[in-house]
Amino acid sequence: MKSVTVVYSPLCVHNGAFLGQLKEWLNGKDIEIHAVPFNRITTREMEWYRSAELLDKNDLFKKSVFFDVFFEGKLIDTVPPKKKKIEKELKVQIQEKERAESEEPAKEISISEFRDLLFSDQIEWVQIDRTTFHDEMKLCIENYPYGNPPERFHQYCIKMKEKVFAEVFTKEDIAGIFARWQGEVIGLLEVFPREIIRQNGYLAGSQGKDKDYLTVGCFEVGFGVPRKEMIDELMFHLEASYPQFHRHLLEGVGMFEWNIGFTPYWVYDKYGFHRTETIIEAIVVMEKMIHERGSEM
Repeated sequence: MKSVTVVYSPLCVHNGAFLGQLKEWLNGKDIEIHAVPFNRITTREMEWYRSAELLDKNDLFKKSVFFDVFFEGKLIDTVPPKKKKIEKELKVQIQEKERAESEEPAKEISISEFRDLLFSDQIEWVQIDRTTFHDEMKLCIENYPYGNPPERFHQYCIKMKEKVFAEVFTKEDIAGIFARWQGEVIGLLEVFPREIIRQNGYLAGSQGKDKDYLTVGCFEVGFGVPRKEMIDELMFHLEASYPQFHRHLLEGVGMFEWNIGFTPYWVYDKYGFHRTETIIEAIVVMEKMIHERGSEM
């Protein structure tokens, strides 16, 4: 029997759907799947990443881990899993389930329309806390800009990330902010304790003491919403929540020349962060003091 190993991060709800999809693809193919959350990887998986040249000389990751598929110690696919690549590498034929017809997509909002919504206070800015985090997760499963995961995987996606939030809320009272308009989540900015970010596979800084740091885990923007403008507004509104965090330093991982991506350098630069580390040439860690040590609420 063939065996594949999937290393995934519970920080991204989509990984629950990716894992479910892979299991469906390989069902009945005499292929065993070992699913390993990033915080449980062993020296074996670390060696595989080293062989793929994804670790630096200090064995620190050069990229965030979302969803990586290994076969016979070789990285054969990554996020999102691609049917043709899995078929080629594992020498199987995959018959996919028929896709349900998708609903008509939401209307796209122009930059000028978005600004009108801001000026008229039609967008609600909500802190991510114990009472709201389930609402926040709706963006990535119901309003994702690149297509929502199939509904049959939604509960698994939610349960996977619930465990991460449970740990976050043992250390902080809030975990960032999200934007809601007409009852729909249209943007989010997650901020978690640094060690939780790192142990779940995302890039984080290595300077100073983890107990002093929060790390931006994710910027995401809903379908049809101007991405750069929303990222800017999320950071602007997060500033009002700084006093509610217990830790006094906030860091983010920034990538140059990727203005609308997952790790936008420009927004940290605009809001007064300074560079502290270089991960690879185009990816840096930036940080900022958000309140004086000991002054948290």
